[in-house]
Amino acid sequence: MDHVELDSMIDRLDTKVLESQGLFNFGGFDWDPVFELMNEIQAGFKGTRYPSALEHDEAWRKFCNLRNDAFRLKREQFGEGSQRCYDEIDGYLRDVWHSETMDSIIDVMTANLMRTTVDGMKWKGQQLKEARRLFHQYKLRMKREHKADIYERIGDCQERLDAWWGQYKAAREERQRAWEERQQARIERAEKKAAIKARIEQNLENNRDKLRAAREKLSNAEDALERYKQRRDDLQDKIDDSHSDNWIDKAEGWLQEFEDKISDIEDSIRDKEEYIDRLESWIEEDRNKLNSWRD
Repeated sequence: MDHVELDSMIDRLDTKVLESQGLFNFGGFDWDPVFELMNEIQAGFKGTRYPSALEHDEAWRKFCNLRNDAFRLKREQFGEGSQRCYDEIDGYLRDVWHSETMDSIIDVMTANLMRTTVDGMKWKGQQLKEARRLFHQYKLRMKREHKADIYERIGDCQERLDAWWGQYKAAREERQRAWEERQQARIERAEKKAAIKARIEQNLENNRDKLRAAREKLSNAEDALERYKQRRDDLQDKIDDSHSDNWIDKAEGWLQEFEDKISDIEDSIRDKEEYIDRLESWIEEDRNKLNSWRD
C-alpha cells in the first residue's frame, strides 16, 4: 500500500467520524465499519513509506486523533441511546409502581373494599410485561447502571403485583383455605404418628432378629473358646510329658498361638455381650413405647 492510498483511507475515516455526529443518528450509528477501517489503517502504517518523516508523523497524528474521536463519540452515543431506552422502560414501570397498588393492599387486608379493580391490576401486569419485553430487547444497548436499575425495579414491581394478587386471593379464600389447612394438618399428624409407630414396630422386629443372630454368634464363639482352651490344655500336657527339647521349642510357639487366639475370642465375646445388652435395652425401650401408645 502506498501513502496516497493510506491518506485516502484516513480521509474516509474522517468522513465517517463526521457522519456519526449527524442530527438523525440518535445513537443508532453503525460503528463496526469505522473500527474495521481503523484496523486496516493501523495495519497499513506498518508497511507504508511516506516521502518524509514529517508527512508520516502528520498522517499518524491525524489518524490517532480520529481514532480517539471515534472511541469518544461511540461512548457518548452509547450513553445517549442507553438513556432513551431507560426512559422508555421507566414510563411503563412508573405505571406499575403507582401508590394505588399499596392502597389496594390495605383495602383487601381491612374491610375488603376493592377500590382498586382487578382490571386495573391486570393492566398494571400488562405494563410490567411490556417493560420486561423492552428490557430484553434493549439491554445490550444500555449502560450497566441503567440495566442494574431497571432489573431491580422490574423485580420490585413484580413483588408488589404478586403481593396484591396474594392478598386478593387470600381475602376471597381465607375460610376455605383455613379449613383445608386444618384438615391437612390433622391428616399429616395422623400419618406422621402412624409412620412413627410403624418405624418403632419395624425397629423392634429388626432388633429381635439381630438379637437372635447375636446370641447365636455368642454361642458359637463360646463353643470355639472351649475348643481352643481344650486344645491348649492338651498341648500343654504333651509339652509336660515330652523329653525332646527341639519339639518342646516348637510346641511352645504353638501354645502361644493358642493363647493369642483365645484372647481374641474372649475380646470378641465381650463385644458380643455388650452388643446383646444394647439390643435388649433397645427392645425393651420400643416395647414400652408400644405398650403406652395411644392412636
